[in-house]
Amino acid sequence: MIGMASLSSGSKGNSTLIRNNDELILIDCGISFKKLKGKLSELDLHEEMISAIFVTHEHVDHVSGLRVTSNKLNVPVYCNQNTGMFLKRKERAPENLTYFENGSTVNVNHISVEPFSVPHDGVDTVAYNVYLNNIKISVATDFGFASQSVKQQLKGCDLLLLESNHDVKMLQECPKRPWKIKQRILGRHGHLSNDVCHDILTDVLHDGLKQLVLGHVSQDTNDYSLVKDLAQKHLEQCGYADLGMHVAKQDEVTPFFNV
Repeated sequence: MIGMASLSSGSKGNSTLIRNNDELILIDCGISFKKLKGKLSELDLHEEMISAIFVTHEHVDHVSGLRVTSNKLNVPVYCNQNTGMFLKRKERAPENLTYFENGSTVNVNHISVEPFSVPHDGVDTVAYNVYLNNIKISVATDFGFASQSVKQQLKGCDLLLLESNHDVKMLQECPKRPWKIKQRILGRHGHLSNDVCHDILTDVLHDGLKQLVLGHVSQDTNDYSLVKDLAQKHLEQCGYADLGMHVAKQDEVTPFFNV
């Protein structure tokens, strides 16, 4: 089996699973080791199958379980040097830490992973393209605007996990978010709104895309049903009404999407 599942997606923790038969890698580990084991068991998988963990950036919702998980399983963690140095300064770095250059390729057994830069307010945030045989899986969350370079990176994927973080009006009116935080989220190094997510989709949708997953949805400034309904309308307008589409949630494991 080759494909992807979201184990957790949102501001309280993020972790995405990539599977190549009996080999697993994680993109981010923002959940505890105990939660990770439970979520893997829902997919009839085991934590000992994990070969590596890749980090997008240093924010807590992406790394809170990283150190314990890596050390317990004795698996390598890959990130760029800026992110790794930050984790070391904050004493969140695992024992087995390997640096990569953004834009390079990291091979983990039969899986090739390519990190690429995205505009976010981490020290050096990346998203990932993952290649397994002739399959391309793209995981892109936590960035603020749809740059042409990011759109180019996402073209041609077979399976796409893309951020649809907030509804602009709901964010502006949200009493739980101070104005400073609202400005950060709305900024060019913040998070993708539903509308900007759709703008990206307009450019990257293609006939070879088999599954779309929308993630990192805010529970305070967005709504899962709204994300699904708006995205479905947009897919229909673009001529992709039959494309498989799923909204990843904070506390639920998605199905395993096989390609």
